[in-house]
Amino acid sequence: MGNSTTKKGNFVAIIAMIFLFAMIAFVTNLCSPMAVILKNNFSVSDTLAQVGNYGNFGAYFLMGIPAGLLIQKFGYKKTALLALIVGIVGLLIQWLSGSMGFVVYLIGAFISGLCMCMLNTVVNPMLNLLGGGGNTGNQLVQV
Repeated sequence: MGNSTTKKGNFVAIIAMIFLFAMIAFVTNLCSPMAVILKNNFSVSDTLAQVGNYGNFGAYFLMGIPAGLLIQKFGYKKTALLALIVGIVGLLIQWLSGSMGFVVYLIGAFISGLCMCMLNTVVNPMLNLLGGGGNTGNQLVQV
C-alpha cells in the first residue's frame, strides 16, 4: 500500500516538474518575439532589441551558484516556489515596460532570467531523482 502511495506522489511531482519545464520554455522563448515588439514600440535597432535575450541568459551566469545555495538552505520545494514568485515579478515588470520604457523591459528580462535559472536548478535534479536516476530520470528530463 505504501508503494502505491509513493508512485502516485511521484506521478504528481513529475507532472509538476513537467509544468515547470513548460514555464521555463515559455518565459525563455518570450524574449525573441518581444524583440520585434520592442523594436517597433521603442524605435530601437535590431541589435538593441535583442539585448533582452542577453539579460535573460546573463542572469544564469549570476544566479547559478546562489540557486544551488538556496536549494541547500531551503530545499527544492521552497526554492521552486521562490522562483515562481521571482518569475511572476519579472513578467509583471516586462508587461509594465510597455508604458514605462525600454530599460524597464531589460530589468524584467533579467529578473525572469533569475527565475529560469532557479527553476532549472530545481527541475533537472528533481526529475532525475523522481525517475529513479539512470535512464528513467534522463527520459523524464527529455519529455
